[in-house]
Amino acid sequence: MKTYAKPFLLAALLVGVVGIATTLSAMPLGGGPVGGMGNPFGSIHLMADKAQNLVKLARHLEITDEQRGEFWSIRTSYMDDVEELRGALLANRGRLVQLVMEPSFDEEAVRSIADEQSELITEMIILRARQGFEMVSVLNDDQLTKLENLHQGTNL
Repeated sequence: MKTYAKPFLLAALLVGVVGIATTLSAMPLGGGPVGGMGNPFGSIHLMADKAQNLVKLARHLEITDEQRGEFWSIRTSYMDDVEELRGALLANRGRLVQLVMEPSFDEEAVRSIADEQSELITEMIILRARQGFEMVSVLNDDQLTKLENLHQGTNL
């Protein structure tokens, strides 16, 4: 597990550099009446914090305008697939709510939706990782070193 953690974290940091914190959030799974991931102020406050950190990261890595353009191009190439998966996750969530409102509990139907959600989440993770991998490939050696140092906590 540790072998994959570092590259995935680095990729996730880079994916955020172009402002896709909302794409990467777990909102389809974590929303609800108090906002995303239990935040009583909704997801706006959390996204603002992420955005500030991403701006700092971009400055620290000295991301060029050309690289931002490449990041944006990579991001947009995945947008339709991400939205399709997000829509399917939300639709299943609605189906689960409907099942809870039924007069009797249908465990088989709930398991079926849970299995489908698992497959969709797996696809989302793979998609995000592929996107992050492509973004990491845009960095030069100096930027990769800086990013690795940030990850290791040696150059915060």
